[in-house]
Amino acid sequence: IQFHPVKDNILHIDLLEVFDNKPVTIEVPVKLDGHAEGVKAGGKLTLSMKKIKVKAVYTQIPERVVINVDSLGLGKTMQIGDLHFEGLELVNAKNAVVCAVQLTRAARGAQANAQ
Repeated sequence: IQFHPVKDNILHIDLLEVFDNKPVTIEVPVKLDGHAEGVKAGGKLTLSMKKIKVKAVYTQIPERVVINVDSLGLGKTMQIGDLHFEGLELVNAKNAVVCAVQLTRAARGAQANAQ
C-alpha cells in the first residue's frame, strides 16, 4: 500500500493472486510459549525476531508460529536452524537468533559467587 505523505490517503494498492499449488513467502508473527529454565535461574528472555519468513502453500501457513522455550538455559539462544514446523520452510538465515536468555547483572553476580 502506498499512502499520501501528508494526508495519509491511500494512493496505490498492489494485489497478488494466490494459487492452491504454488507456495508463497510471507512473514508470520512469533509467539513464545513456556517458561525458560534460564529465566528461572535469573536470566531475561528476549525476543529478537518478532516475525519469521516462511514459505508454504497458503493453506498450510499458520496465524502465528509458537515456539516452546522451556529448555532454553542461561546464556543460550534459539536460532532459525533449531526450529522445525510441519509443512513450513523457514526462509530466514539458519544462524539468525529468534530468542535468547540473557544474563542479568544479578545472575552474573550469583554465577561469580558460585565459583
